[in-house]
Amino acid sequence: MEIEALGSFFSGPAYRGAERAIALGSVKSICGHTGAADGLLALAKTALCLHHRTLPPLPGFTQTAPSMDFEIPFHIPRQSQPWYRNREEGPRTALSSTITMDGTCTHVLLQEEETVDPALSALCLPTVNRDAVGLFVVTGDSAEQLMAGLSGLETHLKTADRLSIPAAARQWYQAQAPDSAHGRAVALLLKDESDRAAILSRARRAVTSGQPDPLDRQVFYRKDPLGPKARIAMVYPGSGNHYLGMGRDLALRFPDIVAGMDQGTARLLTQMRPWHLMPWGRDWSPGWQPRAERQLKDDILNMIFGQVVYGGLMTQILNRFAVPTNAIIGYSLGESAALFAHSVWADRGDMLARMQATNLFSTQLAGPCHALRQAWQIPAGETVDWTVAVVNRTADQVHRVIDSTPRVRLLIINSPDECVIGGTRVAVEQAIAVLNCQAVFLDGVVTVHCDAARPVAKAYRDLHHFPTTPRPGLTVYSCSWAKAYDVTADAIADSIEHQAVAGFDFPKTIQQAYADGIRIFVEAGPRASCSRMIDRILDDSPHLAVAANHRADDEWTGLLRCLARLTVERVPLDLQPLYDDPETTAPIPLHGTTATVSVTVGGQAIAPQLPRAPKPSPPSSSVKTSAAVAPQTNPIPAPPTPPENTAPVRHDAPLWATLMDTAEQNMAATAGAHEQFLDLSSQLSRSFADAFDLQNRLLGLGARVANGGDAANGTHCPASR
Repeated sequence: MEIEALGSFFSGPAYRGAERAIALGSVKSICGHTGAADGLLALAKTALCLHHRTLPPLPGFTQTAPSMDFEIPFHIPRQSQPWYRNREEGPRTALSSTITMDGTCTHVLLQEEETVDPALSALCLPTVNRDAVGLFVVTGDSAEQLMAGLSGLETHLKTADRLSIPAAARQWYQAQAPDSAHGRAVALLLKDESDRAAILSRARRAVTSGQPDPLDRQVFYRKDPLGPKARIAMVYPGSGNHYLGMGRDLALRFPDIVAGMDQGTARLLTQMRPWHLMPWGRDWSPGWQPRAERQLKDDILNMIFGQVVYGGLMTQILNRFAVPTNAIIGYSLGESAALFAHSVWADRGDMLARMQATNLFSTQLAGPCHALRQAWQIPAGETVDWTVAVVNRTADQVHRVIDSTPRVRLLIINSPDECVIGGTRVAVEQAIAVLNCQAVFLDGVVTVHCDAARPVAKAYRDLHHFPTTPRPGLTVYSCSWAKAYDVTADAIADSIEHQAVAGFDFPKTIQQAYADGIRIFVEAGPRASCSRMIDRILDDSPHLAVAANHRADDEWTGLLRCLARLTVERVPLDLQPLYDDPETTAPIPLHGTTATVSVTVGGQAIAPQLPRAPKPSPPSSSVKTSAAVAPQTNPIPAPPTPPENTAPVRHDAPLWATLMDTAEQNMAATAGAHEQFLDLSSQLSRSFADAFDLQNRLLGLGARVANGGDAANGTHCPASR
């Protein structure tokens, strides 16, 4: 009834569409039915949601009732998620609604305070499983110094065995902060349940042998690190690397970065598209993930813009740890993501508005694929089923097959022995069969990187022509031309148009960057597709290709592994943000401003009085009883007035004695009032019970009369009636 009532209210045009869905929650799933305290608990929870800009989950919830109207614009979070909004639509707003068993209805409407304060940068939510993993770093100039440091770490872990791992890591950092002047480092990633002795043993073995296990995901060491002067490129992957929940964990851990992104655009909600990425829903029964993935794929903009915004989020997080950036390399869609992430392009909102206004991603390059049909002269009555797959074959092997297979093209060369092909599904599957290779099919790739995009090449170029701001000291590479280029609006548009109609050779770009002095490649997008390819391209050449996100890990652990690998290469980082203690965060100053809270209520304000302490009973001889007068059953007394404090104040007594007397009197009065309240509550309960019993008798009696029974003599109707 409650949800249907809310649904009937929020059913207008303003609440239609997936992005308008309203999150629902309940405090009872957290603390049970708390009676009179329920309203205050709900209000506190609502205020915390606004303060942390977070939509919390509803524990124990699986799905709404089958009979519920699925047009009701609500979603019920399965996990905590950031509360994105479109800033142009005003502050976040929340309704705390309480309906009690006795019919009391209370609704409190809250809005967030939008004042931006530097103290927000220290906000970090302890509710995001911060006790999962900790990074411990030992530095030194020789193997002997590292071994001594590991012994010190072992002693520290034994001393701090009762602390959580992040707390132990924080203490270690405060006592033995990494020294950037040291030439070597070993990093350990520990969890609360980790076998600390075994991990320390592996770390000692890695330092002693100089050959760490390349598959070890908890111990990191390089005997000959690339050093602090190694040039670093940030790499951004192409479309098809999205996944459900992308960016959720990181956004919760860095709320100040999300707040900054919110201030930088008017429509962050529309750009992040959390209704598909988080995702939003009301049915978390088995099978919800395939359903959510299908909905995500239904609109190509979900995948494209989700990755573009994620690239910006990850870049700012890496900047928080002072990861140096000398160059950027974008693979396909990653070129746009890189330009936005480094503010070469300024306004993602303008890009999204252009993409929504054009038919490029609805009918030309996706959907019915009109551009492909025109370029390949496919008859109007024939269905076009565009498909893209990664195959583990060289470019020469692929060319030998597809040159004789119509309607399939080589789109991208990924690495010396891996390519991306695309075309109609039948043709692609035929080419894969002839190649006799493994294949991974990709989602979210439109008909680009081949001649299928030529009919709309100019429109595609215009879409990517933006006001451009070159960044001093930042080299920008084009995969189309496999080299760095001077950053102008025309050059960027030309580069993106060229890769759209002709594809590109990724190994050539990476080899050119390596020749230019780039030695470290940090993948700042989802998954780790580009870093995997870079490792295969550069092979045994001294380099580091590391991803800040691995889908196999949770996002936090993936970030820590990236920072650990950069640390042991002796890249100068600022690891302090890892060890900030959210429990010691200073309160946010008010800057002397006065906040005004407006409260609108209906009816007369209620001001109940406390029961009066009972008066002494009169002598028993004065009590009169009469059998002719039937006593009332459980009479309910009228609310009495509060007791008066008639004890005089002792002006001649010390202040502490006066205060003690007053406190004793107040305590006695409170105890008496509480006793009277309990007695009143007990009488009310008995009265309600008697009333309900009488009501049930009357209902039963009425039912017998209605069914033909004799109420006077108590006879019942036949069973057949």
